[in-house]
Amino acid sequence: MSFARLLVLTSVLSVSPAAAMAQTAAAPAQPSTTQPSMTQNVTVVEPNTDALKPPQRPAMTAPKWSEFPKAPKSVPTVPDFAGRVKKEESDSAQLDAIGRAIVWEAYQPAAITADVNARIDPAKMGPIDPELTPAQTEALAQSLRSQAAPPTVVQ
Repeated sequence: MSFARLLVLTSVLSVSPAAAMAQTAAAPAQPSTTQPSMTQNVTVVEPNTDALKPPQRPAMTAPKWSEFPKAPKSVPTVPDFAGRVKKEESDSAQLDAIGRAIVWEAYQPAAITADVNARIDPAKMGPIDPELTPAQTEALAQSLRSQAAPPTVVQ
């Protein structure tokens, strides 16, 4: 297939190059009616053919006034809008003042720590004696395993 024919088929007819290749492969090559080339046959597309005419599109018309949306009726005026903005700004300033008045770090860490430690049994929370032998550590682990109850089976 000649490059010129592929170019015409892809640009003028708006087809993909693969479709243009398939179309020209199915059609037998026609001898050129103009200057023959020594390496290829050139297919000439006549200027008055339908292939060169652009596709017909429907005429574009301006929209009618009846097609435009109606104008809104309850649009706030500029002074109304400015009043709303000032009210929002004053509300925001009032909330900022309330937020700044809150003492965010009023808790006492020592009191919270003492309260939590009072709820925990110190005998169970103490570290394991580092002088235990491996056999004693294993016996302690086994006694803890025997005290543990497995979770109930859900049926």
